[in-house]
Amino acid sequence: MTKNTDLLQTIRSLPGFENLAEAHAEFLADISSFVSLGEHELAFREDESSVDIYYIVSGLMESRMRVPGRQRDEDEGFSTLKSGEYFGETAFLDGSRRESSLAARERCLLLKLEGSALRERCKADAELAVRVYAILGRTSAQRYRDVSLELRNTASYQ
Repeated sequence: MTKNTDLLQTIRSLPGFENLAEAHAEFLADISSFVSLGEHELAFREDESSVDIYYIVSGLMESRMRVPGRQRDEDEGFSTLKSGEYFGETAFLDGSRRESSLAARERCLLLKLEGSALRERCKADAELAVRVYAILGRTSAQRYRDVSLELRNTASYQ
């Protein structure tokens, strides 16, 4: 298989991208790449200005955030993402800086979608835009619900 064939197959298997129009799948393959990370390597760092989106093909990633009162280079892990999950959607959706760092907890294979190119294409292609924003909106909403439930459970133990 060629790299592009591997990318196309992976894109067609992404949650929400099943039955994607051929032109859309090919476009996504063109703006995508596989990224391999070793344990503790970062996909991105907190406060970076980037709108790329990632999908975890295999492995575990950990969200890390600076903790007030600690030295700048000390991050604390607060959530784990597993294969089959997207991340980086918040910066893509609202254009903000990265709110946390994402580090590999073990060897990971990621699919990276170039956010800037995807945004531009979505401006001109309503069909693709509806699909992309619905998927990322659901991802963001689910993450909010997970954090909300975790905070509620933590508060009940204090």
